[in-house]
Amino acid sequence: MNSENYSHEYIKEMHNELEKRRIKNSSNEMLIFEFIFSEKYSKENLTNVGLELKNRGIDTSKFDDFTYIDCVVFQFPSGWESLLKEMFLKLKDNGWNAENRLHFNFSFGSINIEGLRNKSNPVLNDIVEDYISDLFKTCCHCSSTDKVEYFEDLYLCPSCMLEIINKREILEISKFGFVYYNGPIYENEIGRFDKIRWSEIKYVAFEQNLELDIIKVDLNKLTEEELSSNEETSNSFFRDNYISFSSDYHINFFELLGHIPQNILSTKIKEEINYVLKKIKKCKVCEKKAIINDKCLLCGNYSSQIEKPREIWIKRFGSKENYLQYLKDNYLNFTKNNYSHNYILENDKSFK
Repeated sequence: MNSENYSHEYIKEMHNELEKRRIKNSSNEMLIFEFIFSEKYSKENLTNVGLELKNRGIDTSKFDDFTYIDCVVFQFPSGWESLLKEMFLKLKDNGWNAENRLHFNFSFGSINIEGLRNKSNPVLNDIVEDYISDLFKTCCHCSSTDKVEYFEDLYLCPSCMLEIINKREILEISKFGFVYYNGPIYENEIGRFDKIRWSEIKYVAFEQNLELDIIKVDLNKLTEEELSSNEETSNSFFRDNYISFSSDYHINFFELLGHIPQNILSTKIKEEINYVLKKIKKCKVCEKKAIINDKCLLCGNYSSQIEKPREIWIKRFGSKENYLQYLKDNYLNFTKNNYSHNYILENDKSFK
């Protein structure tokens, strides 16, 4: 056997060993899912999964429609579990069973459940469509049906939305430092709010993406020289030494930007940050100080188009003032039922 074949066999053996280890450490739910949806995995994987389930005292011969249902529900957000199980029970009452496999997907806020196009029992499709409509009105985190909104590819109630938004707030910003949410990087961790003193920050990196209207700042606890010479690449190292913020994600971002001590900034970055802070303008639509590079970061309108509307808009609304009032009314309608946006409007000190 030449070295090339040996290398291939060795890599294959290592892969198999890692796969066995992964299976050994997997939850019962994950192993049952892999066994039920065996078409997504290799035959060797299915054999190893079956053996592991047997070792755990789980009898695969007893798997039935309800096992399949549990595996489907397992792939959707936990807040929808009871509603989805209710849907499947109704499907079963109308003649469905697990042999009629479903094609389902939940991504980017869109839900597709297909595979019930059976002309002899069209009621199955109607059941699915009705429940998809109900899912959109149900918080996918806690199952609440109270004022559920579409928020970043999820359907959430105000309480669950606030839990996410709060973790994006930079708090207690002063000449001494700030507080921010330091998220978990490992499964067995929980996030925490950390207090940072400006004296801990040794180097600041700054980036402005003019095309996307996104500004980023990295606060580093190491000097530029230490960063360039350090070869550490672990997640823990980055979490402990780098703190990154961006204007499209964090609340109070510009407030933070204005409080970074000048003495820890390079001359170039000092000029760039000061330039950005000075050129922020008040928007005539949302009336917040939120326009950067012509675009309002809150309402999305362009300052140049407000000041000089296209001829078609002047003809439609009669005057520049009427066009502006149309934009204001449109924005007001948008904010009426948008909890997350209203929270930013009321709490982000950057736009005061």
